[in-house]
Amino acid sequence: MLKSDTSLMLLMMLMLMMLMMMMLLLLLMLLLLLLLLLLLLMLLLLRTLTMMIMLILLMLMMPILLLMMLIMMTTMMMLMLLLMMMLTLMLMRLQLLLMMLLMLMMIMMVTMMMIMMMMLLMLLLLLLLLLLLLLMITKMMLILILRASLIFSWG
Repeated sequence: MLKSDTSLMLLMMLMLMMLMMMMLLLLLMLLLLLLLLLLLLMLLLLRTLTMMIMLILLMLMMPILLLMMLIMMTTMMMLMLLLMMMLTLMLMRLQLLLMMLLMLMMIMMVTMMMIMMMMLLMLLLLLLLLLLLLLMITKMMLILILRASLIFSWG
């Protein structure tokens, strides 16, 4: 009885840790989105090209960093779960082992979903950057056309 209780307690602790990690990840994602919006505002305000290129590189780096953090966290959780499984095997509790397998599957599914979300975010960012580049190019072309027309009109 005591052994099963301790293993259940461990399982509950693990689930709590998982929940906390997921919450942390969501918070990080929200912070990242806010930062990206701030960077976009800075892009719109800035005029120099080098600063724009630097900001674009920064914006592209952020989701990759978050993705790496996500992968690290999930690997840690999976390792913990595997340790728990070993413990349950030692305690000879098959139900708990099945529960842990289920949890492992859940973690994997959640990570896959998060990775997909990050990929979508990166694609959206790339599209946004392409749009910004197109806007900049059209602006420059318009300025050139206006200058040329002014020169030609004055003779």
